[in-house]
Amino acid sequence: MKRLIEKADGFARVFPEHKYAIVKAQQKRGHIVAMTGDGVNDAPALKQADCGTAVSGATDAARSAAALILTAPGLSVIKTAIDEARQIFERITSYTIYRVALTMTIMFLVVLSAIFLKFTPLTAIMIVIMSLPDDIPIMTIAYDNTSVSEPPIR
Repeated sequence: MKRLIEKADGFARVFPEHKYAIVKAQQKRGHIVAMTGDGVNDAPALKQADCGTAVSGATDAARSAAALILTAPGLSVIKTAIDEARQIFERITSYTIYRVALTMTIMFLVVLSAIFLKFTPLTAIMIVIMSLPDDIPIMTIAYDNTSVSEPPIR
């Protein structure tokens, strides 16, 4: 039964107790479960799901049980939010890689010159001044065209 649930693309016209059982079965198999609903009968499954989402126009019971409440009609806002979150994550990753690489090159230069050439080529103030112009390219990362990852990022 659990394998059949896992192979299904979605469920519709399901009794409330079955909705809750489907959510629990998916969680027991190690999945992160999202559930959308709008009525009182959806409340238990919305509460149990990792991401319970009440759609616009939902009852008060569904809204209170859900972790997320959509204010615009339709479910397309969920896809838009996921895409935006993945782009933000990609930008944060780009920033981190750039900042670490930049810091490593500066430190590599300072350490090698101190060890092999027996002098300190840069003082602490010089390193700070040298890092400031490097922040200009980093600011462009916020407006970078990032790709949206198809699989979920864990």
